[in-house]
Amino acid sequence: MHLPQLLEYKVGNGTTFLLWHNPWSAKGPLLHQFARAPLLTGLPISSLLNAVIQSRDWYWPSSRRHIAEVLDYIGTLPPIHQGEDQVLWRNTIGKFSIQDAYRLFTPPAPKVAWSALLRGKFKTPRCSFILWLAILSRLTTMDKPWMQGPCKECILCDDQSWKLVIIYSFNAIFLINACLF
Repeated sequence: MHLPQLLEYKVGNGTTFLLWHNPWSAKGPLLHQFARAPLLTGLPISSLLNAVIQSRDWYWPSSRRHIAEVLDYIGTLPPIHQGEDQVLWRNTIGKFSIQDAYRLFTPPAPKVAWSALLRGKFKTPRCSFILWLAILSRLTTMDKPWMQGPCKECILCDDQSWKLVIIYSFNAIFLINACLF
């Protein structure tokens, strides 16, 4: 869903909305459909919507024949409400929420197979966090000695031969570099 679909323009006194630029009609901004309309209708491109509103009713100048074409395109004119023009957030409950706006602007993240390992009623948050770091290969350990500079000796046996070890745990496979002694 795009942002214009979530916004509803309520026409009030017409002092806020631009006649040609704002999507106050159900069809969107009039300038997108009628690029030459401001010139042909005699209503300047910077006209506010109140240029065609008088006494809370629509009043389009009938002296120009191109107005009829614009009105045919618009179809039914939206009702004019009392008070100021308003832009309303349109969702299931009719109220703006940060969560809805966030979902609108961020694409959904792909689901990963290991997410069930981290969440649950009886999962310890500390362990889940460490497991998450291990899955993403972000633990700050000696599992990548080549990134530490010259190869260092094993802390356990003073051997310099590092081997790849596969650990099967929690239905997941972890590859780590470890010393085999």
